[in-house]
Amino acid sequence: MSYFDPTTWQNFNKKQMLKHLEKWKNAPEGIDKNKKDEAGKSLNKVMVFQNLLSPLDVYCYLKARFGEPRGMQTFLKNDDSDNMFHWDYNIKAGEKDLYFVGATQEVHVWVDDEFSDADWIGFANALKADFGRVGQDKSKVLKELEKWVILPNHFLSTANECAEYYHDIKRSMKKLRRISKPVGRSGYDSDFKQLLNKQGRSVRKISSACIKLNILMPVMFESFLGLLIAILVRQEVRANGPIYKSFIRSNLDVKILDLATRCRGFAKPISPDNEAMGRFWSVVNRRNDVIHGNLDVEKDGMDTVYFDGKTPLFRSGGDRIQSHWEGMVQNHQPERVLEDYEATHSFIYEIIGHLEPQMQSQIKILIAEDGPGWDAKRGIFGKLFPSHVMSFTMDGLRYDSELQETPTTEG
Repeated sequence: MSYFDPTTWQNFNKKQMLKHLEKWKNAPEGIDKNKKDEAGKSLNKVMVFQNLLSPLDVYCYLKARFGEPRGMQTFLKNDDSDNMFHWDYNIKAGEKDLYFVGATQEVHVWVDDEFSDADWIGFANALKADFGRVGQDKSKVLKELEKWVILPNHFLSTANECAEYYHDIKRSMKKLRRISKPVGRSGYDSDFKQLLNKQGRSVRKISSACIKLNILMPVMFESFLGLLIAILVRQEVRANGPIYKSFIRSNLDVKILDLATRCRGFAKPISPDNEAMGRFWSVVNRRNDVIHGNLDVEKDGMDTVYFDGKTPLFRSGGDRIQSHWEGMVQNHQPERVLEDYEATHSFIYEIIGHLEPQMQSQIKILIAEDGPGWDAKRGIFGKLFPSHVMSFTMDGLRYDSELQETPTTEG
């Protein structure tokens, strides 16, 4: 059968394309996934390849043999990477139609006949076996493609985590203020205990978020700086290994002040007496105190209590449990943590503000990208995909992960 002999395949001509479109127009809707042969094995005219065939290999092979894709999906797609289908080929396999459609990370194959699992596996193997026959042309197509490496955006993931803790603190502080007033005036009944439990949960939420945010804020900033340098470092600096390593491994203050020298796109350097940088250093110093567990007995006291022998005497009255919660909150200084978070972001945007206007726009796009792309050949970064991630399924589609090999019988 010609489906299993790729050497016989031919591209659609105009007449065949019109006939194909008419056939699809009159075709019954839906795909019967449950259709089986006489032996009870699944039959299907459509297969989604995610494992057995690579979208890159199939595309390069088809383009090497049949030129640019000219199917209807190709004609209808937008001129960007935000499409459900990106390319398609209509092929004649003898008297039969064969249709390849490229979604982002999978290849859909449609045939006229009803294929069993063994047929689909045989089809994929036959296609891969023919790659070598057109290997030289296929390699030429591959070399003409732009090669982008998708990089992790550590800044964005850390910034999102910090934003969650920031909002946890703000929400918990509001809850704590709402439930603090009734405590101590409701009596020791179930309502009072419930209020104490709510108060305790809010305090623990604040404490946990403050600790984590204190530690992560400078990490977020350094992740931003690392991404900024990766994007903007001058080519001559990147090409010189010792100079590049010395720059990226230098102390944070030295690295910041060297940005305009080592990186392109800066309209002016960061001044050592920059006000936003001064506020940020306080954030770094407090992070170090948290990491190293530093305790200042003169400044870090939560409260003062006097003792007459073993009798405690507090300077102010109040509910003991509520005072305990208030002391814990005071210890973590949530208002100050919120201010530090805002100061960290202010310094990030201060640095961006030192860039040339056009570069500012590019950096804002790239730092908000989950996976910015890097083209090593041209030495450039880019936004490769839309901000949303899209996938889809159709009722009745089968995937190559569902295919089952026909067991062989040993003699």
